[in-house]
Amino acid sequence: MLEEDFSKFVRFFYKANKSGQTEYQKHLSLHKATGFISDELKDLPSIPSEFEHIFKWFTDLDKTRRNYIGMSFAYGSLIYQEIKAYFDLKSIDYINLELEILLMLDSLFLQIMNEKEKE
Repeated sequence: MLEEDFSKFVRFFYKANKSGQTEYQKHLSLHKATGFISDELKDLPSIPSEFEHIFKWFTDLDKTRRNYIGMSFAYGSLIYQEIKAYFDLKSIDYINLELEILLMLDSLFLQIMNEKEKE
């Protein structure tokens, strides 16, 4: 359930198409230009409420993510030292399961964001 919800969320709000727009940006532009509210804007992807605190950690840590440029652009994974520093700075008490979920979200995010678009 969480993986499916998170995948929809990332694909809608983060993953850009060839023209550099996310699905959210595309639907928002259509709304601004025409006033039409698409079904996608009416029912935005969301994260289950019981995982919102972990998703907040993820979005905060995502801002510190290193990206790699070589033969092609690729996102790098979250770094354990940065996760620990974030938890220490924010005085976050966590359990191992929450850390495992955070790492799973990161892995899924990387998989989606590093996918090549089909031609």
